[in-house]
Amino acid sequence: MVYGVIDIGSNTIRMTIYKVENVKFRVLLHKKDATGLASYVKNGAMSKQGIEKACHVLNKYRMILENFNVQNKYAFATAAFRNISNSREAVDEIEQQTNLKIEVISGEEEGKLSFIGASRLQSLSDGILIDIGGGSTELVIYKKGIYQKALSLQIGSLSAYRDYIVGLHPTIEEKEKIERAVLEKLEQTDDKDFTHAQYKFGYGVGGTVRAVNKLKQNFYQNLQWRNELESKDVYQITEVLMQEREKAPRQLLDVISRIAPYRLRTLMPGLIILNTLLKKYESCLLRVSMSGVREGYLYSKVLSHHT
Repeated sequence: MVYGVIDIGSNTIRMTIYKVENVKFRVLLHKKDATGLASYVKNGAMSKQGIEKACHVLNKYRMILENFNVQNKYAFATAAFRNISNSREAVDEIEQQTNLKIEVISGEEEGKLSFIGASRLQSLSDGILIDIGGGSTELVIYKKGIYQKALSLQIGSLSAYRDYIVGLHPTIEEKEKIERAVLEKLEQTDDKDFTHAQYKFGYGVGGTVRAVNKLKQNFYQNLQWRNELESKDVYQITEVLMQEREKAPRQLLDVISRIAPYRLRTLMPGLIILNTLLKKYESCLLRVSMSGVREGYLYSKVLSHHT
């Protein structure tokens, strides 16, 4: 059977069409639009312009699904709509304009779905999973490949840009503000597994981590492509790009435009969040997963009810 899954995030809206046979899938089509929905949040509420932006993209995706005769359509929203005061009203409006049913998932559930998506394609031992989105960052602790618990931090690549950065890219002072914000949000939980533990290995999920991996390849062009990030490389890339921002901002702009044009504003704050977390947990190796929350949603929410 064929399934369409739409992920409405704070920075991008993504749609993937899957062909599923014997509980295994292959991707038939993938689309994404950089909507920056988090930037439409004013005084804690999603503005009319943000709702219309989401509707425009979702109607485009709905038409694609209809043209491909995809009957099994699913849409879910993450931090873009769960962290706003008018969540129900905004979702109701979008559902009416697009004829799509939208499920708003919690931060903990988002983390768990990301873990399910990542773990379906590889075996995991002990460690921490990091999923940096536009409006939030999900952390998942797993032991012997089994999900233990999740924590959602209300800071992501786009919300960090919106709240802490004045220009296109962060200054040293703004970088330090983002680092402090990440650590302060971590300290708000009393769970020592998140506040005082170290994890040697981890998994990285989502567009920010994948973009950082592309940056690594740009820095070390003689390396073969590997879906792994060492913490020392993330630290070095962060420091070099911050220096570029001070000395040659145009060169930094060119680098990001070439590698991740969708992330001109968000790659640097996302990189700072990732570097802060890797230092905090003393992680030395982060494996980059090409599967995440959409695949987890497909397995957990969809296929479990069709098998």
